[in-house]
Amino acid sequence: SGYRTRFSDLRGLRLPLLCVFFVFGAIFGHVLPQFFGEAGELASHLQNFAAAGTDDLASASLLSVAALYLRFPLLVLLLGYCSFSAVAIPLLFVLQGFTFSFSIASLAAAFGREGVVLALAVFGIRSILTIVCTLLLALFILERTAGNNDRKGNPSGKIIALCCVLLAIGIILELTIVPRLFAPVLEMLK
Repeated sequence: SGYRTRFSDLRGLRLPLLCVFFVFGAIFGHVLPQFFGEAGELASHLQNFAAAGTDDLASASLLSVAALYLRFPLLVLLLGYCSFSAVAIPLLFVLQGFTFSFSIASLAAAFGREGVVLALAVFGIRSILTIVCTLLLALFILERTAGNNDRKGNPSGKIIALCCVLLAIGIILELTIVPRLFAPVLEMLK
């Protein structure tokens, strides 16, 4: 009971702390590509992809796109059932911040300004939706972990339903709109 009392004292700090962990991962993800001199190899690979044409852009499978959208939110939900969730969930935010920033920094290192535009076209919608949903679910899980889930009007079902709807919209957009955003950016790389 003492653990729950101490952890529940952090209630107002959960969101800022999760954001700090995300930013820490993002900083590490931004700095790390500078130590790799392989930007030319990535640029060459993407230019070859652009030269091959944009007809294959719509070939992303529903399963692969769903995996990209659901990996972090599902990990948060699964970690919520672990005894170490209060430690593991912030570490997951470090990983999410790292992968987000590393992807953008790698493209920027390979293509300069065009790489940032490419990252926005490829990762923009996905990043916004997955980061928001992962934060919402993490806050819910951490609230439950602290023993504050007996309040009247517990929004657990509503939060999960909202995240499912947002992620489903994102998956549909990723399969329909994102290839159209990606095509003009690939033309710039040719």
